[in-house]
Amino acid sequence: MFHSKTNEKVKEKIRNDMTVDGDIRILICTNAAGMGVNFFGVHNIIHFNLPRLIDTFVQQMGRAGRDGEFSNELILYRNHKSHLKKVENDLIRMVKDDIINDTESDSSEEVMHRYVSDSERQLINQKLMSYKYTLNSAGSGFIVDSNVVHGLTYEVVTNIVANCNTIFTCEDVMCKFPIWSFQTAVDICDIICDVLGDMDMYNLLEDTEEDSN
Repeated sequence: MFHSKTNEKVKEKIRNDMTVDGDIRILICTNAAGMGVNFFGVHNIIHFNLPRLIDTFVQQMGRAGRDGEFSNELILYRNHKSHLKKVENDLIRMVKDDIINDTESDSSEEVMHRYVSDSERQLINQKLMSYKYTLNSAGSGFIVDSNVVHGLTYEVVTNIVANCNTIFTCEDVMCKFPIWSFQTAVDICDIICDVLGDMDMYNLLEDTEEDSN
């Protein structure tokens, strides 16, 4: 944990670890962690309650995506007057807004596609739903909704199935969908590749390379 009362030696240890690709994967912190430090590879931020000022909020969420990579911001707050009465109106309106503003760059690389039949999509959907059930069962003891932890909601499953023709790696999963866990992204990619026969193709390529050596 990183806050104003954290021991300076602990702060320095956290800074040293997170300015490179270190061992820390989750950091619970306050504004103190954002003062004059650029943490490496931060692409997911979860706000527990809202700050009072929108400028503070922007500064906090600005810790993510400083390398230009796509990043996610999740806000957990209670929609009650007693909790929001000291929060700026502009910030309240922003977090309650359900409008999504998607932008695309014309200079982006061409997206790879593969053919996926309806029966294959149906099988992928079944396997993902079964995997989602497994994740929910494993997270049944969490204080927060287990869907928040792994990100694999019903809506996300539907979107993954609809776009499975463009998914080839776990990086594709994490960039295109709000999946928080790298292992979850790996498992999703494995399900898709297994159904579509990509695993057999990769194994064949590996065997061919070994034979040539």
